[in-house]
Amino acid sequence: MQWTDNVPPQQIESLDDDDSVELETTSSVDYWYMSMNYARPPFDNRDVRRAISFAIDREAVAEAAWFGAAEENQTAIPEDSFFYYDYEPFDRDPEQARQLLAQAGVSTPLTMGLMVTDEYPETVTAAQVIADQLSEVGIEVEIETLDFATWLDRQGAGDYDAFYLGWLGNLDPAAFYQEQHQTDGPNNYQGYSNPQVDQLLQQGATETDDAARKAIYDQAATIIVDDVSYLYLYNPDVVQAWAPGLSGYQIRADKAINFENVELP
Repeated sequence: MQWTDNVPPQQIESLDDDDSVELETTSSVDYWYMSMNYARPPFDNRDVRRAISFAIDREAVAEAAWFGAAEENQTAIPEDSFFYYDYEPFDRDPEQARQLLAQAGVSTPLTMGLMVTDEYPETVTAAQVIADQLSEVGIEVEIETLDFATWLDRQGAGDYDAFYLGWLGNLDPAAFYQEQHQTDGPNNYQGYSNPQVDQLLQQGATETDDAARKAIYDQAATIIVDDVSYLYLYNPDVVQAWAPGLSGYQIRADKAINFENVELP
């Protein structure tokens, strides 16, 4: 074997110390998140969504899902990107979560269904951690493990309280935010609608200057995160390994593979 991208996360630490393998990682443009159904009270209440966001320990969720081969992130775009925005308003705070639930007039225990899929077993594992964390603030999570076709059908039909999945953001900031958070966007299954976000996303899509675009998307991301349209969790790492002496290969956040300039030892 000269090169592979099939590296189990639980083996990364041991392979990192193995002189017979060159191992490299970088944060991917994939992002994993929860989202709640705005058509189902009380998840239409911003305070309830924010309470849930304050109750979750993203680092623990990432560890459960990827054995540490993921970077917690409260926005969509990974740290290595020019468009990364360092915004983390939700330090885990169970007491703040309880206060927000009370402020929203929600009596506990509150039951919340959480759809995951065995197509991505890491979501099933991590959902147990999320359920434990939310139980501390009076939210009883009923984990619904579905085959992926059923999962997609129920997402499309709005037949859920909350779901947990990932999305490939690609490289342009519009791919991370536009279709998912614009009113009536084709992938806005949660039913989010904020006129200010709509205006910013439209501006970002037509702006040509990168610095100006970043400022626009930073503003949009701030509102999206504060409103908890998506409850962002982490970016998994791209993990690849190759034989010592192989040269000219560059690992990429979008997982694109290019051997054009590679030379074998």
